[in-house]
Amino acid sequence: MIRKKMGEGHLTQRQKGQIAHTERKRSESMATHGDALLHCLGRESFGPEEEGLVIAHFGLNIEVEDGQGERFRCAVRKSSTGEPVCGDRVLWMRADNGQGVINRILPRQSLLQRPLTGQRLQVIAANVQRIWVVFAATEPNMGLLDRYLVAAGVAGIEAVILVNKMDLVDDVAVIEARFAPYRQMGYQVMLLSTVDKRGLPELAQAMQGLISVLVGESGTGKSSLLAEWVSAESLKIGAVSQWSGKGRHTTTVTSWYHLPGGGALIDSPGIREFGLCGVTAAEVGRYFPDLLPWMGRCRFNDCRHAAEPGCAVQEAIARGEVSAERLQSLQRIQESLLQERIY
Repeated sequence: MIRKKMGEGHLTQRQKGQIAHTERKRSESMATHGDALLHCLGRESFGPEEEGLVIAHFGLNIEVEDGQGERFRCAVRKSSTGEPVCGDRVLWMRADNGQGVINRILPRQSLLQRPLTGQRLQVIAANVQRIWVVFAATEPNMGLLDRYLVAAGVAGIEAVILVNKMDLVDDVAVIEARFAPYRQMGYQVMLLSTVDKRGLPELAQAMQGLISVLVGESGTGKSSLLAEWVSAESLKIGAVSQWSGKGRHTTTVTSWYHLPGGGALIDSPGIREFGLCGVTAAEVGRYFPDLLPWMGRCRFNDCRHAAEPGCAVQEAIARGEVSAERLQSLQRIQESLLQERIY
């Protein structure tokens, strides 16, 4: 996850102006690149406008796939009013030489974003329908899981919990008990193993027809899961820019992979590390479904659920109806958000 140091969010007006200037220059460079290509080749070299899918983003170049699965290197015109990202549907025109220009980004159904250093937000992927949160059964980080679930809730994207590496677990009942509260909150939890193939057929079925992303820490087996449905050749293509011939690790480029049964998986370092944005410390409790009903019953509207009198959350914990661990997780997230000033 993206974590900021204290003070990092407090920028001067000059620093904010420099950031805005840098982002504006980048957008202008992309637009200039697209309009220059159109001028250089001539409008007569381009076909009619058509709809396409953004598959990858390499610097000023956008890879667009047409309706037949053919891919083209495209530049962005000023008319696009934004920077296309993986998963975007766009209107574009193809040229005789295999290149193309993007005219416009079509309306997005969802956006997956992450905060960057300097109070900026980066859009990583568009039109995502489901987030698969991957954890290793041997070392589940429940605090990190809660943070991922909040991020998915803020983005309005359904999250499913994948507990991987179950072949390394001796007592499945322990894992079942650990994640039982999340099932009670309405989250789907799937137990998996790429070694003995446990749960993989069910996961493949659940992925069909959806645009999804895998998120989780290193070592949880995300790459092994991706390799179950994406061929080695496809992964290799995603790792090398076909235009420059220079190798690019898949950890540096957001890429779209079609799934055999329909649907797609998006792989990106930004998605693996996306932090919280678009939510304040006061609002984050909305995304803790087990605590939320009790929060509205406290004596004071601004109750922090610590030592205040008449705290319904603390009273529920004392009765064993709410987990103290979950409240501590909420408070840790709130504390971190107070140190982050994202706008």
